[in-house]
Amino acid sequence: LDINIQYHVKDSKGRCGKGKGDYCAAVATVKYTTGTVKYYMGYQNNSQLLGGSCRSHAFTCGMNAVNNTKYSTLDLQNYMKSLNGDGVFKGKTKYNAAISHFNVNAKAYFNETSISKSYSLAKSALDNGQPVMIFVSGNKCSDLANSHHALLLLGYDSNDNVIFLDSCGRYKNAKKRNLSQLINGCMSPD
Repeated sequence: LDINIQYHVKDSKGRCGKGKGDYCAAVATVKYTTGTVKYYMGYQNNSQLLGGSCRSHAFTCGMNAVNNTKYSTLDLQNYMKSLNGDGVFKGKTKYNAAISHFNVNAKAYFNETSISKSYSLAKSALDNGQPVMIFVSGNKCSDLANSHHALLLLGYDSNDNVIFLDSCGRYKNAKKRNLSQLINGCMSPD
């Protein structure tokens, strides 16, 4: 029904990190017919995080909102370290391990889907009020990414453009796109 986004917000519960200088890149308050949900997106350069943590931030943001939990991105990366030592949240095996470990009602799609099929999956989920995590390519849409970047899609604005959060706060300055333009024009093929 409504999405309101605030930028550069501190979170006393630690969802965006527990360091003195840590903050949320954005906090979205999303009003659904069934109630209101807050999405806390950590900032890319918060303390103790691995570089390229956009996918960890997007996953943790969605997980906390859906499950009403208060994990930080560092919690997810530390869990990844317990699996293989490097902490990098990447690949189907690690996504499925995190989905299971944190008890998230989610499905990760990788090479078993195409960009066109991803559009239908994302549309169905967003139309159902479910957040969707995608990766966009800087080669296709330089306003959204330098190389590849994870976005958490939340819904649509009054012009049917996609509203999203990301750990770099690019949404407020990005070109507005509808779902077809975003998926078909910007999504990373790999």
